[in-house]
Amino acid sequence: MFAVALVAACIALLAILRFTMLGGVDTALELRAEDIESLLEAGAAPDSVAIDDDDEGLAQIVRGGVVLAASENIEGEPPIDIRSPGEPYASDELPVAGEFLVLVDEFEINGVPVTLVVATSLEDINQTTRIVALALLVGGPLLLALVATIVWRVVGRALRPVERISSDVEAISGQALTKRVSVPASDDEIRHLASTMNSMLTRLEESAERQGRFVSDASHELRTPIAIIRHELDVATAHPEFADWPEVAAVVLEEDLRMQRLVDDLLWLAQADGGVRPDRNDLLDLDDLVGRVLSLNHHDSSIDFDLSGISAGQVRGNADELGRIITILTNNAVRHANSVVVIAVESIDGTVRLHVDDDGEGVPTGSEAKIFERFGRADESRARAHGGAGLGLAIATEIAHAHDATLTLSESPFGGARFTLTMNDARTTASSGPNMHNHG
Repeated sequence: MFAVALVAACIALLAILRFTMLGGVDTALELRAEDIESLLEAGAAPDSVAIDDDDEGLAQIVRGGVVLAASENIEGEPPIDIRSPGEPYASDELPVAGEFLVLVDEFEINGVPVTLVVATSLEDINQTTRIVALALLVGGPLLLALVATIVWRVVGRALRPVERISSDVEAISGQALTKRVSVPASDDEIRHLASTMNSMLTRLEESAERQGRFVSDASHELRTPIAIIRHELDVATAHPEFADWPEVAAVVLEEDLRMQRLVDDLLWLAQADGGVRPDRNDLLDLDDLVGRVLSLNHHDSSIDFDLSGISAGQVRGNADELGRIITILTNNAVRHANSVVVIAVESIDGTVRLHVDDDGEGVPTGSEAKIFERFGRADESRARAHGGAGLGLAIATEIAHAHDATLTLSESPFGGARFTLTMNDARTTASSGPNMHNHG
């Protein structure tokens, strides 16, 4: 590319140089012709304007096919074979050897037409052009070789860290995510690339660690109900005459339902991690959704529900996913409440908030962040006793984030824990434009 640009620049330089020099010669030629014409029109004799011997120029005055005067270098020569008067033209068909720029002009002296021919040699221009062309012909390749060498060395030095980065990346595998690529000392894009790759490797390592813990925790959680079912059946089949088969069936069914809930939660998380997301742009009445969830899940609960704080609140989202959040929060509140669960829906300053309170013991200090993690529990033994696998709040958090919402924990005014889901008010969003968020 540089070679093509260099050739084009050289050609342009020669063309501009020759054009500029020819322009200067044109001007000088026209001034000489004007001077001679002025002398003749002023009454000077034609032989008095003969040009001295000059190898770089010549002049000839012709009247009626007869040469009246001429410069010494063409004295005695017949009239020059000329073109019609007009713009100067180049010719090498003059009595003097060489290429000349010729200007022909016609005017009258005492009413008699006279033709004036003046010419200037182009030898200086041609020689200058040849010298410059030769210099470019020699200097161009040298410059090209110099630039190629510099570019080769500079680019090679600049890309050498990339080779090291490539080697480092080739040595990194799924079993060696603790390794990092070399970060060059230079403050440039290569350093930024290496830093970005190291950040990516850190995220991959953290993701692999989380996935490993997730698989380990999932295996542990599944092992418990499987062990209980196996124990119950082993005991019952070993002593069938003493087995209380209805009780055995009840225990097996309870543990099977526990495994089913766990598998459903694991499947949902796997789909969420894989980017499988439903549309979340339906207009929903959050208060109606709360009533629907309660009627399906807690119609026979021994815990009282206080719904006096529920008011109208419209949001945009997916009814199944938001219903899952409400189910998780209410189930969690029922498990930890002493006697009452308080649910409220309110619209404040462009947001809709769902509060779920219980009058239980609350979340132990220091466990606030842990309970939102996968398989995270504030009280391991108590959670297992109530059948919780520690996935509910993690799922609720994922759903909240997917809806541009937040799920927070605070102390309840009723003594237990308060979970608050905060979403954009669909009425406020509609007034400023349609909400088209879709995180699928």
